[in-house]
Amino acid sequence: MPHKIKAVIDHGLAETKFGEWEGMAFSELNKRTEWQYFNRLRSWNQPPNGELMIEIQNRMVATLRRLWQAHMNSVVAIVSHADPLRLALAYFLGTSLDHMQRIRLDPASVSIVQLDESWIEIMAINRCESIAL
Repeated sequence: MPHKIKAVIDHGLAETKFGEWEGMAFSELNKRTEWQYFNRLRSWNQPPNGELMIEIQNRMVATLRRLWQAHMNSVVAIVSHADPLRLALAYFLGTSLDHMQRIRLDPASVSIVQLDESWIEIMAINRCESIAL
């Protein structure tokens, strides 16, 4: 580890719990009506025995708030999966859960959110080039 950065696993940043859909291929899911409904109106539909999008968004935002409070005035790198990150960005942007898929997040991309007590600023979304912090 050249930067001597310690990785800490935080379950608040975990992937969506897809319940009965866990491990299913998209080719199989695409045949299911409930999967189509889920992708059209995520704020209302949920995977069978899985999480509602609002639950994931609440979990992500609560975790980010806790991390912000623990590391004020520091740079913190958060690593998670695309949908939970989209949900957090949608919250900070004031965007509907049903529009979260409009936020493009490529694998290993970087989005930057600056937080303080009275202000949230989205500084970058889906950056794939090197970023100096």
